[in-house]
Parts: sequence; structure tokens; C-alpha cells
Amino acid sequence: MVQWSTGNVGRQALRAVLDHPELDLVGVFAFGHDKVGVDAGTLCGSEPVGVAATDDVDALLALVPDCVVYTPAYGDDDVVVRFLEAGINVVTTSGYIFASDGQRGPHFWRNLEEAASLGGASMLGTGLNPGFVPLLASVLTLPLREVRSVTWDEFSHVGFYEAPEMWALLGFGLTPEARAELVGDRGVALGTHHSLDGLAYLDSCYAVADALGIHVDGFEREEEIAVAVEPIETLWGVYGTGTVAGLRITYQVKRGNDVVVTSRVTWTMGEAVEPKWEMRHGYHIEVDGDPALRLHLGILPGSASNVHDIRSAMDLGMIGTASPAVNAVPAVCRAAPGLLRYDDLQIHAARNAGNRDS
Repeated sequence: MVQWSTGNVGRQALRAVLDHPELDLVGVFAFGHDKVGVDAGTLCGSEPVGVAATDDVDALLALVPDCVVYTPAYGDDDVVVRFLEAGINVVTTSGYIFASDGQRGPHFWRNLEEAASLGGASMLGTGLNPGFVPLLASVLTLPLREVRSVTWDEFSHVGFYEAPEMWALLGFGLTPEARAELVGDRGVALGTHHSLDGLAYLDSCYAVADALGIHVDGFEREEEIAVAVEPIETLWGVYGTGTVAGLRITYQVKRGNDVVVTSRVTWTMGEAVEPKWEMRHGYHIEVDGDPALRLHLGILPGSASNVHDIRSAMDLGMIGTASPAVNAVPAVCRAAPGLLRYDDLQIHAARNAGNRDS
């Protein structure tokens, strides 16, 4: 298989591929010229494995891998179509979350469906931050006789996630007035890219509604900001008093006037912000129905984690985003051709048990 990209998520996906007992890495795509020619193991902090990164798409296609794990921040539809047409399965964190009722519209999915049909390949979008949370929300409905609504929240202090360009794009560090001028009436629209324009979060809502057999009539989006009440120091700089240092975005899909699925992200640079939102630090899932269920999911360093200090703490979230895609590869390769959701797959699990054979 091929790993596409070696950024924050891609690096963790690459390490997961190398550790997976059922996967054999044959190629790596890297965007940075300084990474081309570098061994895949070196790029993800492991031992060299004899596979060098390249930026040559044709060379990777010529390898005819069974699957590509596609993890760039911004998906390129043309590249994805080329893989599918070549008969190469695609598992991606880049926002291609299929939902028949989804916001992208039938034309977007039709192009990918035609490519998958032509090549006899499958594609699964696993989602973001981490991608298995909507799946877990769906599974939590199993004990319910009736489901009224499903909600999941992501809570995170992001002052140690060193991505200053992304935070600037989101309007962090500006006054509320300057940010309003930057993002316009729609809030954080962030262009047409798949992973940061909110479509990945919204499509997750549609996909869960699909899994529950709920027809969706529309959606709503709400955006709120919080400002620093004192200077907040992060790994890359300081957010001044009165500047934007928190963001909460809520996506809701509705049946008629009733909200059926909600996805919400709450990000703050630190504690010293107003308004002071409740921060549960992790993922909180609520399913309302008969009965109702609640689950709080924390992502913490485990016995095998290599988190030395606060600078590497965000790696845990990146692993949680990358690993669902990697662990789904065998199931996707076994699946019938076409665009897939999690509920189309056989139940699968992580297969790397560390030193179980030692």
C-alpha cells in the first residue's frame, strides 16, 4: 500500500502502517522537497525500511498498490479520482465522508462513484479529530428502542498544537472586529477545501443520520468566539488581551424542525478566555431516546505512548485521527467497489498488539 502525505496526521498514519501486521508499505508521497528521497521510517521516527518518499504521482500509480491511505489537510479530487480509476482503493482522513443525503450534492459524489465503478475500487472517508467518534456515536444507539437525537462534542485546549498558520486562518489572534472582516458573514468558511471548511464535520452528521435511517431536511451552523482576558502564551507566541483565543462551531442536521444529529468543536488557547465555556477535555457523546446514553472519551498517554512533554501531547489526537483510516484498510480492500461508510464494512479492530510475539 501507499501512504500519501507525511504531515501531522500523515506521519502518524505512516507509523501505523509500518506497525500493522497485515500491511506492506510500497510507496510514500511527500509534499515537501526536503522529504523526497528520505526513507519512510526516518520520516515517522522509526527505523529505515527501504522505501523512499517521492512526489511523483505516476510512479506511485505504477506500483499498483491495493490501497492508498490519503491524509493531506486538503483533498485533491483529481488525485483521488486517478487512484480509483486505476483500481486502487482509497481510505482517507481528508473529508470524503460519504452520505447519500449530504451537503455536497449528488454531482460531487457521482464523479467519485463513476471513478470507483470504472476501476472496481472502494473509498472510505474516516473523518477528523478523531474519525471514529461519529462511528462510536452510531454504535451507542444499539441498546436504544427509540433514537431522538445524537450529539458529540470535541473539547480541546489547542495552545500546544503548533499550527500557527491554521490558527491565523481561523482568525485567532485578531480582535473580534478584525476577525469578522476576515471571515465574513459565513464565519470560518475557509475556502472550498474538504477538511477545514466544516464539510467533514457536517458530512459526519449526515452519515450518522444515514446509518440511523433518518432523512435529513437541512442543517444549521452556529459559530461563537471567545477572547483572551489576559495574555495567553502558546508554543508559538502570545495571544493578547482582547483578541480571539477561543472558537466553538456547532453543526446540526434536522428532520423538519427537529435536530437529529449534532457535531460541535470547542477549541481554546488556554483557560483565560471569556465566555468561559465548559471544557470536558476529550470527546463527549450523548444519545437521547429510550433509554438515553452518555459516554465521555478521553485520549490519554498509554503505556506505549512516546509523549515526552507538552509539545508532543497533540500527537495523541493525530494518532486518533490517522489510525482509524489505517486499521480500516483490510476491510475496505475486502469490500465491494463503491463509496463506503463505516456501516458498510465488516466489524474490524486494531491488529497491532505490540510485542505480543516476544
